[in-house]
Amino acid sequence: MKWTIVLLTLLVLATACANQVVDQDETTTATQSATQIIELRLIDGMFEPNTIDVKEGDTVKIQFMNTEPYIFFLEEFGISERVASDYIEFVADKAGSYNFECVDCLEPAIGVLRVI
Repeated sequence: MKWTIVLLTLLVLATACANQVVDQDETTTATQSATQIIELRLIDGMFEPNTIDVKEGDTVKIQFMNTEPYIFFLEEFGISERVASDYIEFVADKAGSYNFECVDCLEPAIGVLRVI
């Protein structure tokens, strides 16, 4: 009977210690930077959304929702790519407001990326 009580006590303590390790892992995950996914459309010469707000240090994934390709240009982050229904990904590591545009559109299409 004594051994049963001792074994149950050890089992309870081992379970309590295991829960503490899980809590530490959750805290570590919460401090990592986030990924913001933005669906971007080019409709009648205008970007939608026209203004994109992200946090400095976050990874930004822009998912392009068009079927016709065009050249997406975001100079400050070194991006100049032909896109359609694909995506680009970068880290917003510089605070400020930056214009993005369609380089080969018939009419200028310009939007703003704000890194806060």
